[in-house]
Amino acid sequence: MTRSSSPTQVVLATVGVALALLLAALDQTIVGVAMPRIVAQLHGLSYYAWVTTAYLITSTALVPVAGKLGDMFGRKPFLLVGMIGFIAASALCGISQNMVELVLFRGLQGAFGGVLFASTFAVLADVFPPAQRARMSGLFGAVFGLSSVVGPTLGGFLTDGPGWRWVFYVNVPLGVAAALLVATQLPYVRSSARLRDIDWLGTGLLFAGLTPLLIALSMTRDHAWLSTQVMGLLTLAAVALVAFYLIERRVEHPVVPFQLFKLNVFAVPAVISFFSGIGDRGPDPAHSNWSRVQSPRGHPRHHHHRRWSRCDVPAHPGRDPGGFAAPAHRGGHEPAHLLEKPRRDARNRHPRFDPDQPAAGAVQPAWSRRLAP
Repeated sequence: MTRSSSPTQVVLATVGVALALLLAALDQTIVGVAMPRIVAQLHGLSYYAWVTTAYLITSTALVPVAGKLGDMFGRKPFLLVGMIGFIAASALCGISQNMVELVLFRGLQGAFGGVLFASTFAVLADVFPPAQRARMSGLFGAVFGLSSVVGPTLGGFLTDGPGWRWVFYVNVPLGVAAALLVATQLPYVRSSARLRDIDWLGTGLLFAGLTPLLIALSMTRDHAWLSTQVMGLLTLAAVALVAFYLIERRVEHPVVPFQLFKLNVFAVPAVISFFSGIGDRGPDPAHSNWSRVQSPRGHPRHHHHRRWSRCDVPAHPGRDPGGFAAPAHRGGHEPAHLLEKPRRDARNRHPRFDPDQPAAGAVQPAWSRRLAP
């Protein structure tokens, strides 16, 4: 902060930036819980995973670009733009009438979320001196842990209570409070950079490389790795990213300064962040729900020979996550017929198991029949 900044201003600015980070981090954990209900009401199972994929594509592509622009022109304007845009996109997601609209609005939300993420951690340099930045960076990192604990619980409460649309509407009051604190308390650091200093070619190549790469990786759930679609997108991504690398080594203001990777103090945390992202995104609720609902052949999974996770069980007996009638549960975790021992034939043998046929007396939940393609 500037020398004239009071301790109160420092605290309020820190709270505003932390709320902005919580705004984006909470959205990633709260939406996955509501996805079964959203799909059931908007009737778009084929777009299930794209609700998360669209967000990841746009946010991943915007993070390095927004970070570079924040370094050049000041971080406060980009932080405010990211927050206001994220709030508006959240409201649009809440009023979506079909899955196509939701996917498009989630992509828009991801774009502003990328700007928000890039600016939040970088703004620490404008608020705290070097001696305090590491400690505050750890404090901001704890926001992700808080969101992972609060998000699923809050998402379930809102989905079963006011409705799944409030999973997105909840971002509005939180975002408005954060935006007011940032706008009034965070100092603005002016820069002498100009528009002609922006690496437009590198920015375009980065978008052209990351977008097909992420789409190709997302398509592997229903396409083979060696399929024409996947290999074509991966080839396009490889060509664009190689061209991006060659261009960035020659421009004066590169989007990604690759010489930083020669420094262990930068390269090692980057590698750690990469694998941490895999661990964080791997068990993403949206993708786990997709694999639970869909089998590799495109048919509903066989509910009679698998355990049901907690999110399969409705909050109220006789009601399922999608709002349709479901069989009553015994013990709160599995359907009653799964708890019964299988009957034996006259020779005291178990009946032949056919994975494509439900067990005797098994009732397929109504919501899974509704979600089946």
